[in-house]
Amino acid sequence: MRFLHLSDPHLTADPATRLYGQDTHARLAAALEHAAKHFPDAAFLALSGDLSADGSPGSYRRLTGLLERCPIPACPIPGNHDDRAAFAEHFPELIGEGGFIQYAREEGERVFLFLDTLEEGEEYGVLCDTRLAWLQRQLERYRDREIHLLMHHHPLPCGLRRMDTVANFRSVEAFWSLLERYEGIRAIHHGHLHLEATTLHRGILIHSAPSTAFSLLYRPGEEDELLTPDLSGAYSVVECRDRGCRVDRVEYEEGRIYREGF
Repeated sequence: MRFLHLSDPHLTADPATRLYGQDTHARLAAALEHAAKHFPDAAFLALSGDLSADGSPGSYRRLTGLLERCPIPACPIPGNHDDRAAFAEHFPELIGEGGFIQYAREEGERVFLFLDTLEEGEEYGVLCDTRLAWLQRQLERYRDREIHLLMHHHPLPCGLRRMDTVANFRSVEAFWSLLERYEGIRAIHHGHLHLEATTLHRGILIHSAPSTAFSLLYRPGEEDELLTPDLSGAYSVVECRDRGCRVDRVEYEEGRIYREGF
């Protein structure tokens, strides 16, 4: 089966607003149009956080307007720029235990668990006791199935100073301590970094999706990131196979597809 992974669209309420010179609404609209045309058989479309640039209700209205025109089912989760209450108002069916946006989606023999790592008012992410307990129950429930996790924050250090200190995932020890008890976890798909990165950790594929809005450049030997609007907007196509995943980078504005990782 195949799903599409879009991340960090950073929508705004005001159509005139530009971020790093980009119309983020137009870029997401182009991505969704491309996805619907070229991958209509996708099981779902994952949106892994920072849906809004500022958490404004207007930005979520613009998002739902775009998603209503896309025939592929959307599965969104919040990121550090999102506002949980405003998010939940537009996606009330996704509200779970404790008011967090966490839910499971079954696709045949596979299960996709969507996690809420948002810590209100902070760049960093966490999974509190309530959210970790929910995750543990799902891992128990689906322990005989192939499991994929989707989240916003990166579950391992990425080598960029600010992303690994100010904007890091601060439940990393408890998270990995829990995961090591279960053998069926195949992959973790996340956003937040605005760049592609593929890692194999403890036998689990970890993949960071690109941003549809603007990109972060990783420069070897340097620990400070550089945000740039100059690269094409992109999203990931994930094909789940019997013994792994194939991930392709789709530069929808240029019509290019690159194989990103396995």
